[in-house]
Amino acid sequence: MAKRQPDLRKLAARQRWLLWIVAAQLMVSAMPYFVMYALPATPVADLAMLVMTGLQLASAIAVLVVGVLVMSADGTHTAMIVVVAILLLAPCANLLVLLFLNRGATRRLKTAGIRVGFMGANQDDVERAVNFELCKGCGYNLTGNTSGVCPECGQAVGHVVSAPPVV
Repeated sequence: MAKRQPDLRKLAARQRWLLWIVAAQLMVSAMPYFVMYALPATPVADLAMLVMTGLQLASAIAVLVVGVLVMSADGTHTAMIVVVAILLLAPCANLLVLLFLNRGATRRLKTAGIRVGFMGANQDDVERAVNFELCKGCGYNLTGNTSGVCPECGQAVGHVVSAPPVV
C-alpha cells in the first residue's frame, strides 16, 4: 500500500509539540533524583515523589499521543503507527523513537523546502511553502500576478496565479 501524502502544516506544528515533549520528558525523568537527594525522608518527600510519579505518567501519555499525531501527519501507514506506539510505551526506547520521529519530520520538511531550526519550522515558512498563492521568498500574495516576478522582492515566480472569479 502506498504511503499517504504528508500534511506539512500539521507535521510542522506537531514536530514542534514533539520537541517540547522531548524536553519535558527529560526534565520529568530527572526530577525524582533531585527530590530524593534534596528532601529528607519525610511525608513531604513522599508527597513530592507521588507528584513526580503522576507527572511521569502524564508525560508518558503525552509522548504516546504526540508520537502518533506526528506519524499521522507524516502519512505513516496505520500498522506502522501501531508498532511505533507500542515502542513508545517502553521507558528507554521511547526517547530514541521520538528522536527518530523528529529526524523523519525534519527530513520531510526540508525536502519540501522548509527551513527547520532548533525548535522546529517557522509557521510562516511552512505557509509560504504550501500556499501557491504566496511568494516563496517574502510571502507576498501573488493572486492575479501575470508577470512571473514578485513585485515585493523581485524573486522569479515559477507559476502564474490567476485571480479568483468575480461572482
